[in-house]
Formats: sequence, C-alpha cells, structure tokens
Amino acid sequence: MTPRRSLPAFSNRRPAGFSLTEVLVALSITSIVVLAVGSAFVFVVRGWTDSDARLAAQQNLRTGVEEFYREVRLTGTCLLPSATTPPANFKPLDGSYSGGAGTDTLTVQSNTKCAIGTLIALNPCNACTTISLDNVNNFAAGMYAYIYQANSLPPRGEPFVVLSVNAAAKTLAVTPKPPAPYTITQNYSADSTNGYSSVYGLEQRMYQITTIGGVPTLTMTTLNTAATPIAKGIEKLGITYTLNRVYQASPSCDAQTGGSPNLCVVNLPGSAADWQLVRSVTVILGARSTGRVRGAGGDGYLHLSEIFQITPRNFVFMITRL
Repeated sequence: MTPRRSLPAFSNRRPAGFSLTEVLVALSITSIVVLAVGSAFVFVVRGWTDSDARLAAQQNLRTGVEEFYREVRLTGTCLLPSATTPPANFKPLDGSYSGGAGTDTLTVQSNTKCAIGTLIALNPCNACTTISLDNVNNFAAGMYAYIYQANSLPPRGEPFVVLSVNAAAKTLAVTPKPPAPYTITQNYSADSTNGYSSVYGLEQRMYQITTIGGVPTLTMTTLNTAATPIAKGIEKLGITYTLNRVYQASPSCDAQTGGSPNLCVVNLPGSAADWQLVRSVTVILGARSTGRVRGAGGDGYLHLSEIFQITPRNFVFMITRL
C-alpha cells in the first residue's frame, strides 16, 4: 500500500512590508501634513514679525513723544531770572522750519544742574579769559555757559565754553578759541555801582531727523557729541509755535488758535522778540516701522503719527498771559 503524501495547506497571507501604492499614499499624506504645518509655522512667524514691527513702531513713537515732552518742559531751567529782559542772543528755545517737508529741527537749552555763579566784587570780566565767581559748583570743563549782566542797557550777555574749572580758586578758564560763542568778547561788571554779572551753565540739545542705515531716525546733538540716535523710524518732525500775541493777518501769523483770545500761530518765530513770546509748542511726530508689515499700505510700512502740545514751564520771558 502506497503511503499518502501530505500537501501544504493553502495560505492567503500577504507578504511582509507595504505595497508601493500604500507607500505612495503615505508619502502623499505626509507631504500634505508637513506642508500644512510648515505653512502654519510661516504664517505664525510672519504674524509674530508683523506684531513685533507694530509694537516697535509704537514704542519708538512713544519714546520720541516722551523725549520732547521732557526736554521742552525743562527748557530754561535755572537760567536767567524771570524778572529780567533777556538779551536778543539768549534763546533757550530755537529751531528751523523745513517749509512743510516734515524735517524741522528743535534746539532746547537748560541748566538742569543749576550751575550758577556771580562775579566776585571788583573782579570784572573785560573780554576775560578767567572768571572769578562766588560759586563754581556743578560747572565742568567743556560745558557751555552764559555770562549775563542784567542792568546794562540793553541787557548784555553771551555764551562761551568753559575750558577748565579751579574749584579751590573758584575760577573758570574761558577757552580763547575765536570766534564767539567760544570766547567772551564784551565787558561785564562786578560792583555795586555798575551791577554784578552772573554766569549760568548751559546744556544744549538739538533734535532732528537723520537717516541711519537707511532708516529715518530721531537724533540728538549736543555741544560735545555727534548726532545720537533717540528713536528709530521717526520720519516726520513738524513744529509750530503759539505766541502770546493776538492773531493778525498774514504775514505776521501763519495760523490762529481760534477761541478767545484768538492767538497767533507761526511756523517759526521770526525775531528774538517773537521767540520771547512763545506760549506753547505743537509737535507733529510721524513714525514708521523699521521693517515691512503685511497689509500696512502702499509702501509696505506701518505709519503712525502723534500731535501734541507742550507748554514750557521755565521760560524767563513769560509776560502776562492773554
């Protein structure tokens, strides 16, 4: 009897691994997911970038506003007595007008350290190179100063640069470098008959718009330093001045405040007498983002602006307010 051979049972199990179709489908799904995640990441990053640019522009504008508020309010601090009429060359507030281009400049002067000294009796300064004072506290070499004689007719004064300070002798050395405002050119008395002259420390800051690295920037220049960046992205600086004078027709005034009294507004005071009538300063400050922002406008930059009015608190020439 011939033995029966057993045959292997039939099996329909699939071979191990994935088919080509499955691999292609998986790759397609993975690509779609990666693309979606990548697009979402790019969208989020761009959103962060745009948000940062907006916040930076707002902060830069805020910095510029705070700078002007502080410095204009401090203008005239610890300078000439309010009861005196200042010389024509004494301008704690000065500036220039750009004809509406938005690139005006503003120069402010103050004496925040309150460096003040009176000439010692019988030691006048006759175009001198050394000044003897009763007090040299807070004066420093290289600083600006202003010598002033109140009882001269007209009141006399001029700025100069302090070359050095001798605290023991209570003297200031005046730089001999001509021309003014580096050196003293006039005579200043120091006696009871002709009157006593005084010297005041003088800090000067000029604000203007400068392009740095292709970005418009608000800068500050002092007597001893070059233009220093204050706030990036500041692209517009416009200034008008309200005078303590009733409005008159052009060309005396460029605009009017309205109301009662209706005061004169000028783009720039035209004389020393007008500078002494400045009642308030109106500043238009414009800022843009330092980078492009989606949906910001035609040029791709976000533009912001602020209009604010500042009243100087320390002007020595504030006559009766109208």
